[in-house]
Amino acid sequence: MSKLKILAGTTSKITRVFIQDARSTVGAGLTGLTYNSSGLTAYYLREGAATPGTAISLVTATVGTWTSGGFIAADATNLPGVYELHLPNAVIASGAQSVVVMLQGAANMVPVILELELDAVNYQSATNMGLSALPTASAGASGGLTLGDGSGNISAATINKLTALVPVNLTVLASPAPTTTTFSATVGSTSNYADWLVVFNSGANTNIDPVAVTGFVNTAGTGAFTLENALPNAPSAGDTFYIVGADQPKELILFLSNLGTDYKPVLSANTQPTVSANITQVNGTSVTSGVLQSADVAALVAAIFAHAIETGVTMAQVLEAIGAYCAGNTDGSTVFKAIGNSGTSRLSFSINSTTGARTVTPSL
Repeated sequence: MSKLKILAGTTSKITRVFIQDARSTVGAGLTGLTYNSSGLTAYYLREGAATPGTAISLVTATVGTWTSGGFIAADATNLPGVYELHLPNAVIASGAQSVVVMLQGAANMVPVILELELDAVNYQSATNMGLSALPTASAGASGGLTLGDGSGNISAATINKLTALVPVNLTVLASPAPTTTTFSATVGSTSNYADWLVVFNSGANTNIDPVAVTGFVNTAGTGAFTLENALPNAPSAGDTFYIVGADQPKELILFLSNLGTDYKPVLSANTQPTVSANITQVNGTSVTSGVLQSADVAALVAAIFAHAIETGVTMAQVLEAIGAYCAGNTDGSTVFKAIGNSGTSRLSFSINSTTGARTVTPSL
C-alpha cells in the first residue's frame, strides 16, 4: 500500500502508482495498460463515508498535465509499470481526514491501494504550512508575525517590556499641590506609567519601599500619578523619584532606583553606616578623627559617654569614678576627690567598727 500526506482541499493533484505484473517472479511492472483496458476500475472511499466506494471515471491524459480521472503510463521504457493517476478534486476535498483509492481488474495486474492522509497543513508551504492563523509574510515584515505592529515596527507593548528594566528619574511638580497619594511630574508626551512602581530618591520619602501606581493620566506631557498606598509624607516640589516597571523583582527595583549617574550602586539609608549626617567618607575598615568632621567627633564621643553600663550608670560616671581612684586627690582621710576638683567627692570609704567590713561608696 502506498501512502501520501497531502493538504485537504488540494486541487489538480497528479499521483504516480506502480502496478506490478502478477506473472513476474521478480516483481516486474506491468506495461501496456491504458485508461480503457478491459476490466480496469478505480474506486475511492473517504474516511467517514458509507460503503460502497465511489467510482473514478478513467480518461486519457497527457503526462504531467492534470485531467480529472486521467490515467496514463508515465514512461513505459524507463519506468515500466509506473502510471499517472489524476485524482478528481472530490477525492481529496476538505471534510475527511483520509481517503483510500484502489485500482484493480485488468489482466495480469496486481491490485494497487493508495492511501492519502488529508491534513490541515500544507507541507509544501515554505512560509506558514498553509495555516490560516499564520501570515505568509516574513516575521517583522509588513503583515508578518507580530514582532512588530504590522508595518515591521516594534510594538508599543514590546517597547514597554524592554524599557521597564530602565528606571526613569522624574521630579515632583509644585502644582497641583502634592499629597501622600497624588502628585504630578513632567513626562514624555506618550508615556504611560500605570501599574509601574515609584521609589523616591530625594526628599522626606527617600528609600521607602516601592509603591504601585494605580492611576496615571498624561495630559500633554504632564503626568498625574495616583498611588495604591499613601506615602509617609506628602512629597515636596523638586523631590525626585524613579519609576520602574512593576514586573521587576523588588530587589532589582531598589537596586536600579539607587544607581548613581555613573551607575555605581549607592547604599540606602537603612544600610549606610553613619554616626551623623556630616560623615563624608569611611577610610578602609577604620574610622579616624582625620576622616570625620568636628561635629561628628563630638557626636561620637557624646554617644559613648551616654552609653549605660548598668541601669542608671553611664560610661561617663564610671570613668569619673575610675579617674578619681587612679589620679584623684584625697582629703587626708578616706575620701577621693574628682580629678582637678578637690571640692567634689567621688569615692568615700568607711569601716564598720564592729565587724571591720570596709565599704566604698561612689558619688556619681
